[in-house]
Amino acid sequence: MAAAFALGWTLLVFVLLALVPITTHHSVTSTSDGVVTETTERLSLRESEGNGVLLVLVAPVFVPALALAVRTFRHRRRVRRALGIAAFVFCVLGALSVGLFYLHAAVALLASVRAASDRSYHRDVGDVGSCTNGPNVSGVWCATRGVCR
Repeated sequence: MAAAFALGWTLLVFVLLALVPITTHHSVTSTSDGVVTETTERLSLRESEGNGVLLVLVAPVFVPALALAVRTFRHRRRVRRALGIAAFVFCVLGALSVGLFYLHAAVALLASVRAASDRSYHRDVGDVGSCTNGPNVSGVWCATRGVCR
């Protein structure tokens, strides 16, 4: 749930920063007649910085997408922890530009580590064997009571 929130948040930030006018461009021109013309326009980040900024804005979207993609991976808790820490580090490094906009997603990814238990992997994937809060006959850990499914 928290990783899904992180993905939604990063997509929202990407769209808003790419499309919503957030910068102001102010220009003053004067003619030989002495007429001064002032122009002020509001531009989106893509309009002011070019299409190359879209790569910078879309890169943080892949971190929570990858966290969601490892749902059935055995060590998903470790992967999500690493992804959350990486997202947090990138937020700190990019704090002077767009990093702080993605801070909510980094915190949500770190929160998803708690929900992504490595032990529940076998219940999701379908290991069969009897176990009671411990390793089953094949040595696979199961946190459920009764039969692992």
